[in-house]
Amino acid sequence: MKKLCSVMQPTFLPWIGYFDLIAQVDTFVLYDDVQFAKQSWQTRNRIPTSNGITQLTVPLQNSPLDTLIFDIKIDNSKPWQKKHLKSIFYNYQKAPFFKEIYTFMESFFDHRFEMLSDMHTHFIRSIAQKIGINTVILKSSELEVDKSNRVQRLIDICKKVDAEVYISTSGAYGYMQEENGNVQFTTNNMQLLYHNYQHPTYPTLFKDFTPYMCILDLLFMVGFEGALPIILQGRKSPKKHIEFPQSAAE
Repeated sequence: MKKLCSVMQPTFLPWIGYFDLIAQVDTFVLYDDVQFAKQSWQTRNRIPTSNGITQLTVPLQNSPLDTLIFDIKIDNSKPWQKKHLKSIFYNYQKAPFFKEIYTFMESFFDHRFEMLSDMHTHFIRSIAQKIGINTVILKSSELEVDKSNRVQRLIDICKKVDAEVYISTSGAYGYMQEENGNVQFTTNNMQLLYHNYQHPTYPTLFKDFTPYMCILDLLFMVGFEGALPIILQGRKSPKKHIEFPQSAAE
């Protein structure tokens, strides 16, 4: 059976589609040695509330524009962890699995990570393990892959982990087409496919269900044990082509 790989930048409290992609491959690589993008999902995510969506944001220390993700430092001089826990508490205190998930988040924020990438890696690996995903999760910064053009670099990462199929996020479809990604992968005896995910619904505490929230929204409602079956409900067969690139949380 062919081995599958996917590569994504580490993000803060990722949405459920992120974890479907992790579960779909043999090796998932956190792309942490590329340039950090301000105002991205790397520093923020969302939860629904009775008054609409609220945003949880990680404060960062100042850094040059060309700083790589794994060099970005969290600004722990601000009590942002307490602020996040307060928002989580008031919005989910009546959730069916409040105690289980809130206890986990208290422990998570108690770590007081210094580096943004380390915090994301810890969260993603921990959640994947707790919901039953056995995929190997690595960091690109640890693979020692040359920084060639971006498509070739993804190919080289796949070679490093012995993968023959690369499942790309749908958001990368544009530049993959511009740079003849399919041709480059085929030349290297690899297959290029695109993640195909339709957001499932699940119980909510609020009037209307809101998709594309961070994974905490699902976890508080169904717990660690009940999360993966719901996540997998949204999975569709990976596509070779996308007619209209999706603009969801990926």
